[in-house]
Amino acid sequence: VPAKSKDQTVAQVEIAVSAGCSGVFLTNPDFDYPQLLPIVRHVRGLHPALFLGVSFHAVTGADAFPTLGRLAVEGTKVDAYFAHHAWIDDARDDQPAAGAALRAREQSGWDGLYL
Repeated sequence: VPAKSKDQTVAQVEIAVSAGCSGVFLTNPDFDYPQLLPIVRHVRGLHPALFLGVSFHAVTGADAFPTLGRLAVEGTKVDAYFAHHAWIDDARDDQPAAGAALRAREQSGWDGLYL
């Protein structure tokens, strides 16, 4: 669900739920990801059992995982995170950017599905 506003996002989530979907992904195509967080909290509050994923546009896992960990601590469960780019560099044997994302995930305490 490409979020544009809280009301629009909730309306689209309700369509998905009423159609029998067991989950949704929310994304922020037109604004910075911190503006998506209140929408994520609101959708989770409305649907505590719904599989809820997020995709923060143009944000690496290294930056997203601490946010997901904070959401979890406050009681807002996010089941999955889809990263558009895992920062794997095929030209290198070592993977410093991917390693940074892994370390951030481990330190965040977030235990959701990472895609």
